[in-house]
Amino acid sequence: MRKTRFLILLLGLFSEVHAQPIAQIWLEETRLEAIQITGGLEVPWSMDSWSEEAILLTERPGKIKRVSLTNGETKVLYEAQNIAVEGQAGLLGLQTHPEFPDTPLVFIATTYYDNSIIRMRIDRLRYSETTDSLSFEQTIVSDLPSGNSNTGGRLFIDSENKLWLTLGDIKDTDLPQDESSLNGKVLRYELDGSNASGNPFANSPVYSIGHRNPQGIVETSLNEMLVSEHGPSSDDELNRLTSGGNFGWPLVTGSCVGNEAVCDSINAEEPLFTWSPTIAPAGIDYYDGALIPEWSNSIIMAALKDKRLSIVSLSADHKEATEVTTAFTDKFGRIRDVLVMGERIFLCTSNRDALGTPNEDDDRLIELVPYAHNGLLDREARQLDAFYHDGMVWFNQPVNSQIQVLNILGQILEVVDLQNRTEFRLSDTYHGLVILRDLDSNDTKKLFIP
Repeated sequence: MRKTRFLILLLGLFSEVHAQPIAQIWLEETRLEAIQITGGLEVPWSMDSWSEEAILLTERPGKIKRVSLTNGETKVLYEAQNIAVEGQAGLLGLQTHPEFPDTPLVFIATTYYDNSIIRMRIDRLRYSETTDSLSFEQTIVSDLPSGNSNTGGRLFIDSENKLWLTLGDIKDTDLPQDESSLNGKVLRYELDGSNASGNPFANSPVYSIGHRNPQGIVETSLNEMLVSEHGPSSDDELNRLTSGGNFGWPLVTGSCVGNEAVCDSINAEEPLFTWSPTIAPAGIDYYDGALIPEWSNSIIMAALKDKRLSIVSLSADHKEATEVTTAFTDKFGRIRDVLVMGERIFLCTSNRDALGTPNEDDDRLIELVPYAHNGLLDREARQLDAFYHDGMVWFNQPVNSQIQVLNILGQILEVVDLQNRTEFRLSDTYHGLVILRDLDSNDTKKLFIP
């Protein structure tokens, strides 16, 4: 058994060049470190690229913030007015114009009150470099029926400059199959807010029907449009959209297997994948990079309830799911959105919403940074770093040994058996200097606990 070697890192003396990871995982060829870009966000909901050095995001209570990817600095660029913030309602989807910043426009989906009724609108904002802020320019879509639950609200601009909006059933199961209603639908517009040319229903923004609460939407490199959506108590779904397609709700949940008669009667589409019990899928994005080969040609999906990422590998034609894996389970809490910027992957948490349990850093913007590795030989060749963060001792690679935790008097506080693990939780009663002893090598190292 190899000796475990610790590099002692004291809190507050971390390198300014490379931020310490708050979590990490090992894939077959890639080690992924999770780096916190910034914290203290208030229920971030949707993200988009601002530039190579910054991300734009919405916070559901009503602010749009720009976050620097170089130093984590945040700046409020806009505060939405006349919005309804209750339950799942608020400032939701966001998309920058495809030619931003040359065309300095930003599109947002917000809920608002019409007397006591909650409705949704799409606003177009304009960026001023002079004032370094966003300002309201025009409401391009309004009077969409909405509510405080099963709201939907995700925006996406595709490669043909069509503006997509997901709209939930707002807990009324009569609406998704009603072609005259906009609820329980995926809608498609031109960038000026008019109904998109080529929509399947005459004089309507409706593109597909039979949805419950679609929470994520993305276009793949083969121009397939995919949507993630919440099931009731089972059968969360990832669906491939088709023009005029019926996705079954509420007549069918999940697969048509066992429901063939109903599916045939409404010509229901089969989901790419379903999850039972539910995981509460949220934002999704498409990754086809080279730095994480295990995830190439995959949908990366945020999950709220299951507090993880789901990685859905796609077939060559992007019409089937070939494998589904998970990553970073229970590392960050509830995950609301995912953003792929070339080879860079970002996620934001949603621990300050009504169902979350926030820590002092929440909510957070996190980047997943890949490093190539060569299996066990690579691990043995690298010196093992250990550091303390948020009640945990973290290592930069898996550890296979027993570790004693002792106080400065040499008294054993606990013994931890690390079998291919990268972290363990310390009791919150430990403070000051503790000693880590590797029982295989008998090496003793020190770690400071604030």
